[in-house]
Amino acid sequence: MTICFVCQRMALRNPAKHDDLLENPKSYETEHCVLCARDFCEAHKSKDESVCEINHHTYYFKHQQIPGIFPTLEARNKQNEQSKPGEQ
Repeated sequence: MTICFVCQRMALRNPAKHDDLLENPKSYETEHCVLCARDFCEAHKSKDESVCEINHHTYYFKHQQIPGIFPTLEARNKQNEQSKPGEQ
């Protein structure tokens, strides 16, 4: 069972205020972000499907060396299209 990375980070940065997130079962009901490849809960979901609420532009800029992360859904889709040569 994986905890939401946003919940975990909030709890670590300010335990007095957010320690309850580590006990909350909803923090463990996660899905995988298609842009940053980390797990997130419903509370930290963006308006886009299967994407968390973090700033992916900044995360990508700081961590470009990590394979499989993207700054936007458009960049991810473009990469996926390029990796499928010959398919139309």
